[in-house]
Amino acid sequence: MFFYKSKNKIVSVEVGIDYLKIGKAQQSLTGREITEFSVKKFVSSKEELNKTLAAALKELDVTSGRVITYIPRHLATIRTLDLPSADRDEISDMVELQVAAQTPYSKEEVITNFKILGPAKEGHTKVMLVLVRKSIIDEQIKLFQDLGLEVQSIGLSSEMAFKLYQQALRNKPSHEKDATLGFIDIDSNFTDFIFIYNNNLVFTRGIFFGVDNLLADLEIWKEKFIAQVKNSIEVYQLQGLGQGVNEIIVTRPATKIEGFLEYLKDGLSMPVKVINIFENAAMSNDALRAADPYLDTLSLSASIGSLLSGDKPEINLLPRQVQLRRKLELRSKEVVLCGLLLVSILMTASGILIERIYNKVSLVKALKQEALKTNEESGRVEKLRSKIDLIKWCLDEKYSSLNCLYQLYNVIPDEIYFTSIIHNFGEQTVLTGVSNDISSVFKFVTTLERLDFFEKIKTNYTTKKKRGDREMVDFELTCSITK
Repeated sequence: MFFYKSKNKIVSVEVGIDYLKIGKAQQSLTGREITEFSVKKFVSSKEELNKTLAAALKELDVTSGRVITYIPRHLATIRTLDLPSADRDEISDMVELQVAAQTPYSKEEVITNFKILGPAKEGHTKVMLVLVRKSIIDEQIKLFQDLGLEVQSIGLSSEMAFKLYQQALRNKPSHEKDATLGFIDIDSNFTDFIFIYNNNLVFTRGIFFGVDNLLADLEIWKEKFIAQVKNSIEVYQLQGLGQGVNEIIVTRPATKIEGFLEYLKDGLSMPVKVINIFENAAMSNDALRAADPYLDTLSLSASIGSLLSGDKPEINLLPRQVQLRRKLELRSKEVVLCGLLLVSILMTASGILIERIYNKVSLVKALKQEALKTNEESGRVEKLRSKIDLIKWCLDEKYSSLNCLYQLYNVIPDEIYFTSIIHNFGEQTVLTGVSNDISSVFKFVTTLERLDFFEKIKTNYTTKKKRGDREMVDFELTCSITK
């Protein structure tokens, strides 16, 4: 009975900027119900966060087991890609190659996952790519490990909020097939603008202010808010994911800011409705009472959505190494359990059972060795890719000495000739020469500055010298090459 209860207990934790949102749900034959809920404010320090989280989990009697968590939208980078393939395995490989191009961090510094949005033009597929810094994921995992808990999955808050939207409106008629709905989920200091097309999460964009800003100075922040919402809609339309937004849905905090809802309707010139996140949400009276004081100032959409959704997140940011290790551990446990049951029931066939157990354990070891080989191969491939990128850069004709000479040939005047040209590939060019007079040198510097090829022209020296019966000017210029 204890094993059955532990398998059916769901704990969700959101670690925000200054708030912890923790909920506990119970799975039954009829569905899920949120039995307990807690919101805690903390000072943004690791020590204070650890203490506050430990105390909150203790209040909810969560001292062991697994938890589900998710990354707030403002900590994730999201890109929409148009990839020339319809095969999921090929798309997965293409996404891996796109990671370095979509973020300033190296491939080892980010955790990625993707969601297929649907077909684009013929033979192409639209993909939502999610990137999060690995250090953020590692900190989340360590935070729970220090408390004796294991992270079951790490989702994205936008997807969790979308799951709640589906729960709240599951008994209502769906919108038109080609209509796009904008779901504005306002939190205390952050807003997530979620775009829903054909009842599917297709795009999300973060707005870096929320209820606290609007309450502090509504006149200033409401205009910025409207501008960011309009800008988000424009960005969405540029992705080519669907038609324009037909309707906006906001969460409860927007209604508690005096006059803001009306300003939102007028500013966007489209219908704006308010969603009741508790509609169709299975919550106990204790959980409702715990959540109610925060409904006017915080967003609880992602937290409640993560607890009530029975599906695994489409976007799981748990590192692949951790997922693989758990699969291997689970397989090992299944092997051991199967062996024990068979031995207890069929004592006469103990020799056969032991052989099976040994084979299963060997299989697990072999899988681990294959996983290590795969990691080594991926490292070699990454090194080769880096070398190829370097070679491509070196072969770029833009920085070649021939192009440099071509640029100079087009602009050098008759009264100047060069005695030396030193070209440092991709960095700078040093020009040494002779001119009839100093003014010709300065005019030439001005001409070089107009070229797109050079920037930051530096005159190292200009020296007058007597050559025969004429007075000439020796000069040296250092020209940085435009990147």
